[in-house]
Amino acid sequence: GLAVKGSLEFQSMFLLADAYPFDNGFRASAGLMINGNRIVGRAVPAGDTVTINGEVYQASEVGSVEGKAWFARPAPYLGVGWGASPAGRPGFHFSFDFGAIYQRPDLRLTANCGPAVAAARCAELRADTAAEENDLRRDLMEGRIYPILNIGIGYRF
Repeated sequence: GLAVKGSLEFQSMFLLADAYPFDNGFRASAGLMINGNRIVGRAVPAGDTVTINGEVYQASEVGSVEGKAWFARPAPYLGVGWGASPAGRPGFHFSFDFGAIYQRPDLRLTANCGPAVAAARCAELRADTAAEENDLRRDLMEGRIYPILNIGIGYRF
């Protein structure tokens, strides 16, 4: 029962070390991802009622719910791939990598009560929002290991 407006902010950077055990371009990579990706949003009632944690609230009781999800930094990365080795010839080359990062997501939800809501009812709304936050946090933790596929093109001088 909430209309959400928000934004996705992508800000990530990798710091990797590659090992080339063979002369054919195969590599193993390990490193860290500085994961600054996050989601920020604000939700307002879209109808007459809103259900939060199984409790029904009148739209006038819910001013807004603000949320933010982010990832702890840094996140370790392991991967394998193929591409030009450091001793490769000059010219264009293609590469690909497949790996995974272990990320630690977190979030925060904050309920803002409507202007005429009694203190006890506002406390219920905030407690139900905190319970929803805990449920969402558990759901996010299921995605801790995140697959990464990189495809690239480069030029060696």
